[in-house]
Order: sequence, then structure tokens, then C-alpha cells
Amino acid sequence: MKLLIVGVDGYSDRVFYDLELPASFVKTRLMPKSLFGRSKPSVQRDKSGKLAPHTGPNWSSIYTGVTPKIHGVDYGGWLNDQMSHGDLKVRSIWYEIRDHYKLGMIGMPITYPAFKCEWMISGFPNSRITENSVYPKDLKLGKGFKVDYGDGITSWRDDLIKNWDRGEYEKFVGIEDEKVDLAIKLNAVNPVDVLAFGTTIVDKSCHLFSLFSPQSFKIYKKVDSIIKRLFEAFNPEQMIVLSDHGFMAIKPIHNDKGFYLWYEESQTSSELRSIEIIETTKMILSALKLDIGMIGHKQGEKKYKQEDKDFILHNMKELGYL
Repeated sequence: MKLLIVGVDGYSDRVFYDLELPASFVKTRLMPKSLFGRSKPSVQRDKSGKLAPHTGPNWSSIYTGVTPKIHGVDYGGWLNDQMSHGDLKVRSIWYEIRDHYKLGMIGMPITYPAFKCEWMISGFPNSRITENSVYPKDLKLGKGFKVDYGDGITSWRDDLIKNWDRGEYEKFVGIEDEKVDLAIKLNAVNPVDVLAFGTTIVDKSCHLFSLFSPQSFKIYKKVDSIIKRLFEAFNPEQMIVLSDHGFMAIKPIHNDKGFYLWYEESQTSSELRSIEIIETTKMILSALKLDIGMIGHKQGEKKYKQEDKDFILHNMKELGYL
């Protein structure tokens, strides 16, 4: 595989600098051959007027290489008008990649509705699979497959908090294992050059239990094992791990301390460097030797159908944003 991309929503650089994690795969296998460090996202005003980085705007910046004011998915717009990938005002790197390479995607946040590539399942917000969140529409997913935790009806927050030690944690992370299983199966049938795999379990855990909680510590280990499993299954020439924001140490609130890593098997040393989040876009394009001049090119706005808007708003309500 040419490039493996792993998007970890809410993955903070402090996971690597402040926490005494065991000899993790990322630290021992990837970092010695990587450019890595803090990724600084842009900030938006929330409903109370406070400034903080948010999921929709910053994943959209990663996908376009421009700020939210330019790509259109700012905090207010994310929930009201410019809602997700289908409404970006500038060209997405995913379109550029799929035009030059065979692309597969599973669970990358803010990628609804699914678009034409080799195979794809839209990620957060996506509490249930619909025909618009899968490409091709007849993609074989297996009975009961889910791309994100929750049923779109009840509160996933309550279920996870109340029943974490009574089997809910296993359900929570089991979804991620099933996603990895599916990626391996799909690639066996239709191999891709580039795979993008996304997860939101770090973000959910930090919102519920905080950055340094025992529960989140357990999730960091799980994410490390997911990254290891993906790496060993696909043996990529290059791997990019990235996040949209980090978390404060005590309060379960986003901050501007995200994380990125760009691994190359041919590298013989590592480099630590802090960057703006839009620099990760250039990394992805450079890893594939694609023209970074495409960044910022206008794209005709593709307004959602009412069914798409209803689907996203339902997810937003279930997640507590509305």
C-alpha cells in the first residue's frame, strides 16, 4: 500500500508527552522514522460565545488545506448550512486522490455523503448506515455492522457512562475492531493504494471521562493497537496519523493541541515539529506526489437533499449538539 491514513478524532499530543504509556507501537515503531508533533487547529465560537476548536471545521480544513472561513464549514455553518463534506466550497483532497489512486475509506469524520471511490463508508456523524453513507450502495458490510457507537435514538453518553464496566466498553471498542476486519476484507477483494481509516473513540472518552482518566488511558492503548493492526495488515510505504484537536487536562473541553505523525519506511531518523493543522493537507498530497497547487480551488457547492440534511441533524441532536 502506498499510504495509510489514520484519523483519530480528539487525539492530543499530550497522550505522548505527558502520559507514561507503555512501550506503544506508535512510540517504538513509527516515531523513530517520522516527522511528528503538535498540530494546531483553528478555533470557532461555540453556542456560549467561547472560542474553541471544533470537529467539523477542523477535519474540513485537513481535507481542503484552508481555514473554515474559506471552506465554509465553520461552527455555526456546520450545524445550519454548510454541514459536511458534500458542501465544501473548495476542492477536497479526497477527490484529488481518487482521481490518481485507488482510494478506500472507512469512518473518516465529516465525510458525508459517501462519494465515488473504490469503496467507502462515511464517518462521524453517522450513527446508522444509510444508502447515502456507503459507496458503492451495494457494498457488503455484514450483518449488524456499525461505523460509530450509538443507535441514533438513545443517548450513547448515558449508556457508556452507566455500563462502562458492564460490557459497554467491549461494545464501544468492538466496533473499531469490526471496522479493521472490514477494511482487510474489502482490500482483499478490491485492493487500494490509499486507505483512510477514522475513529472517534478518543474524543468520546475524553468528553465523558477527561483526558487523564483511567477510561481514556484504556482507550489510548486500544487506539495504539488499532494503528498497529492496520500497519501490519497493509504494510504501507508511508503512514499518516492525525487529529482535529486535543483536550484540556481537567475539563472535558477541546483545546488547540492536536497531534500528527508522518511515517516513511525509508526514513532513518525522526523530527519533532509543531505545525498549523492545514499543513497536514500538504503532507498527504506530498506523500502521494500530488500537486499542492490544487489547495483552495473552488468547487461548485453541492447542496444536500432534504433526506441528507435530516440525517445529519438527527445525528447532531442525538450527540447533544442541538
